[in-house]
Amino acid sequence: MIIKKYNIATLGVCVNKSALMKNYPGETNAQLTIALQMLLENYCHFLEHMHATGDICYESLQEPGNQELRQRFYELEALGTMYYTSHFFQTHIGDIRFENKVDNLAGLQLADFIPNTYARKCARIKPKHDEFKKCLLQPAYDGGISNRPKFGLKMIP
Repeated sequence: MIIKKYNIATLGVCVNKSALMKNYPGETNAQLTIALQMLLENYCHFLEHMHATGDICYESLQEPGNQELRQRFYELEALGTMYYTSHFFQTHIGDIRFENKVDNLAGLQLADFIPNTYARKCARIKPKHDEFKKCLLQPAYDGGISNRPKFGLKMIP
């Protein structure tokens, strides 16, 4: 398995919509907005920890999906996030690209397996492949402080 063999760190965010509405009554941001911000904060943390910079490569959605994500990304880049300033964000994260599924990019092919496994874990549903789940959750980014639930697989709220 590529993730295990090459010790690839993974990051993910799951939003429990009913728990979000229960804990935060009223008008909340879209779950995608919340998840994207948390994912980018954790990605920035990872890049800082690794003394690196990186880009975002996302599988293209039906429009206006790409535009919504792109807009939120640019807002976070311009304004910063709850934890990171815009300067810090811009120092570590370069750009966001949307690639078509038909381009068959290896990284996106590999990434296809991660959200389903993470979602099943968060929803406490039996994984399709138990061995893959173990190989995926074990190398989830821990922030350098053994805190995978905060940095690797963040469940919101």
